[in-house]
Amino acid sequence: MLLISTQPICPLYVELSRKESELSLNFTQCVWDHLSNKHANMITELMDMDNLSIYISKDGIKLTEVTVTDKLMLLGLFDKKGKFDHQFIMSFEPGAIRWGREMFDYFKKLSRQVNKI
Repeated sequence: MLLISTQPICPLYVELSRKESELSLNFTQCVWDHLSNKHANMITELMDMDNLSIYISKDGIKLTEVTVTDKLMLLGLFDKKGKFDHQFIMSFEPGAIRWGREMFDYFKKLSRQVNKI
């Protein structure tokens, strides 16, 4: 699973990693600061897992979340006022999944990988 997120939902990542799912996570610096300060134990557990990679990007990404799996692409955006309204665009189409992977790869190139808090 590939995920770009401006929202901290850390317990889900731990659960998926424990199930040995392959995860690549990309957080904005703001979200990373929050997670590493408020959820240091979970972050430490995640970083000890071989099936997980964490990347940090600069703040300013204009989307809340992109989740890509083998079967779906989920996209969350901010509204016109810059607020997250908890609405998502979801697609099971191969082209959308490919586009989501390309978007993740684009942001990954602009990010730095982290190995410790």
